[in-house]
Amino acid sequence: MLTHRALLNGLSGIVDQGTRILVGFFLTPILVSYLGPSVFGVWQVIQKVSIQLTALDGRSSEVLKWAIANLQSKDDDTAKKQALAAALICALIFFPLLSLAYVIWVLYLPDYLNFKHIDAFEIQVAAIMLFVNMMFMTIAAIIEAVVRGMNMAYKLVGVLALVLVSSAVLTAYLVSSGYGLIYVAASQISIGFLSLILYVYVAFGNINWLGVRMPEKPMLYKALNRSAWFSSWGFINTWMLAGDVIVLGALVGADVVSKYVLTLYAAQMISVVILTAISAALPGLGGLVGNHEFERADKLRRESILYSWCLGLAICTTVIVINPSFVSLWVGEEHFSGYEVNFFMAICVFQLLFIRHDAFMLNLALDIKQKVLLGAVSAIVTLMLMLLLVPEYHLLGMCISLLLGRSILTVMYPRIISKFFRSKELSVMKFRHHLFAIALFIVAFELSQMVSIQSWILLVIYSISIMMSILLIIYFIVITNEQKNIVSNRFKIALRIR
Repeated sequence: MLTHRALLNGLSGIVDQGTRILVGFFLTPILVSYLGPSVFGVWQVIQKVSIQLTALDGRSSEVLKWAIANLQSKDDDTAKKQALAAALICALIFFPLLSLAYVIWVLYLPDYLNFKHIDAFEIQVAAIMLFVNMMFMTIAAIIEAVVRGMNMAYKLVGVLALVLVSSAVLTAYLVSSGYGLIYVAASQISIGFLSLILYVYVAFGNINWLGVRMPEKPMLYKALNRSAWFSSWGFINTWMLAGDVIVLGALVGADVVSKYVLTLYAAQMISVVILTAISAALPGLGGLVGNHEFERADKLRRESILYSWCLGLAICTTVIVINPSFVSLWVGEEHFSGYEVNFFMAICVFQLLFIRHDAFMLNLALDIKQKVLLGAVSAIVTLMLMLLLVPEYHLLGMCISLLLGRSILTVMYPRIISKFFRSKELSVMKFRHHLFAIALFIVAFELSQMVSIQSWILLVIYSISIMMSILLIIYFIVITNEQKNIVSNRFKIALRIR
């Protein structure tokens, strides 16, 4: 049953995030064309800061998801209702902090960007529109957390896709009709509003215990404590995802932000599909952890790392080779950041893939103090490196700062997870895996400077051919016989599922 649900949940996540990629693929050139590269860069900074501040909502939805995941196999509807009520109360308690942070940001925004080609008032109003959307999304996320915590993410298949497509169509219409940044931001409100309505519909249609019951004080205090830690982690996690754009906006300007975001798009978006599929399946692991089946849970964790490594390596190396041609065909070669930056961007994404994978795993413990503290150290080190290297080396300095700063988490998170799962082995990957990865990245870098693809059809053919070739080499030559058996057995199980 775990494999069945995990597969369905993973496919649901892939469908939704695949839609996100396609929406971004078609909408981004429209925004760049009609808004211009500079205003598009401003829009990216406003969005990233909005995402950063969202972490101050208490992350009650995240706490709720993992609490429900641990309760999913238990016949205790009262505890589930109390967990939902506690999440709603925590969200209300954190709301003043979130509002205060946003007010300060909106007031400071014109000085932060110092952008003379667009009115400061327009930028501020756009930021306020994103705050309105954030409020809708906070409530929607709590409802969504119940569904995902019950390991029923597959019930949401197509919901996010519908929301994203609807919002993209509205945004494209507004910007192509001559409306500016404010209307682009206002169109984002439709994402939160539609998400809330559809998530409520799905939740009430599939979960019979859904409701609230006032939690006892110890349970509420526990939820508040976890919310504080999850919110701290949320701030750190969003910094890992958005901090690069935020710092670039302050240090080097909107035009550089635009080039950076456009060059990074392919690797970042495709890696999101892998992470989404993994995180969608993890609530099933929560049931195993809740029942103290640590040995079985550890086997599944190690298996998911193997899949992440194989897919992540194939995707990131493929992106290194074809990304110069992709950016040129997509938005124009003048928006490409350069071969060296492209190379290091892909490695940064590959590294982040495993950090976020381990971070998801640590959520199962519902005790994330070590994760937060290590994440804070990593974030501070990364920021200091950015302030030192970005003014001198720009985007290359940004990539090196990210790699060095995040290496703390690359080393420490697996150790914490192995201890929690009571595993004797720290790493799934062996020396041969690391050696192959390094060699493959170097070959991909050399090829990226020689390959020039002039049509979308050839780009697709090249991409599929390169990625499939790498996956075949990994399967037949690189991974161990034991790992081959794991992959083949899981594939056979998946084929038997009806």
